[in-house]
Amino acid sequence: MTAVDPHILLSEFIATKDEINELTKNLSRGTIVSFSYITLRNPELAMPIHGFYTCISWFYIIYFEAGQTSVKFLSERANALGLDPSGHLARHQNLVHAFRTCLQHTLNLQNRDDLAKRQRCEDWIQDQLGTLGQGDSGLWPETSQQWITLLSALLQEAVQFMKIIDSTVKAISEDESSEETMRIWISRIRRQYPAHEWDRIVTEVVSDMGLKFLDTEILRRRYLEKWNQRLSVMKDDCDFSIEARKLIEQTLLNEERIPLPITGRDIMDEFSIPPGPQVKELLDLAQKLFLEEPRDRVGLLSALRKTYGKKGSLQQFPESDKTQ
Repeated sequence: MTAVDPHILLSEFIATKDEINELTKNLSRGTIVSFSYITLRNPELAMPIHGFYTCISWFYIIYFEAGQTSVKFLSERANALGLDPSGHLARHQNLVHAFRTCLQHTLNLQNRDDLAKRQRCEDWIQDQLGTLGQGDSGLWPETSQQWITLLSALLQEAVQFMKIIDSTVKAISEDESSEETMRIWISRIRRQYPAHEWDRIVTEVVSDMGLKFLDTEILRRRYLEKWNQRLSVMKDDCDFSIEARKLIEQTLLNEERIPLPITGRDIMDEFSIPPGPQVKELLDLAQKLFLEEPRDRVGLLSALRKTYGKKGSLQQFPESDKTQ
């Protein structure tokens, strides 16, 4: 693949993406766009290695977050219409996903999936350069010119990706069944919330329920697929934002065993008691109090002292001022 100025390619990619959004907006009468707005800045290409890294992150967000549902839907349509005979859409997405893993995470070399991703990246690099440099972290480019070549190749593939998506949207607009296709597409988008939108709703629910100590990203990753599957069977006229909130609340109430913000050691320190049955008794009571009203460490220890004291069981324990 002949190297092309990365700045020209990036501009072409952005222009094509914007054109797709405008076409989609017109087709859906302003209801949807293919790629929602992202807060990450456009890649800076002055330093080739830095440009490559930031392009990978940027493409990942566009393909797998901002345009996740539309890319999946339009890929299906492109295949059905014969617009992607070589399978470029899936291949490019898989490459971006693999590079993001290899460049931003520590790989588990005992994991077959991680090994396959690294091999995919190295094979692609070798295809572009014809040779590889042997670095401390594996087979990666060593010179600035090599990184320019890779950056140009990556951007050329990204432009080709967007051109296929663009052709697919145009084909939909010219088809006699375009209204039915758009109905299906809009329904798909309304039923498939991207990860960042789930994060927003999860954060709201967790805050409203007094569970701010929970890691909302871990919670979302654990249940994202299940929540979207539940949304996919709901009627088109429902309010999906409300239904999404209900799903999160039901998960927290019925499925997710929320860990207590205190441990047995906290109880021993708070009540100045040794290890033994009383620690379990207090932990059981703390669990009950927490389920009745979630609270942080300080609030739970305070409620535990008050409640246990009412039972007359705290007489043997000295007053403590350790609840900070």
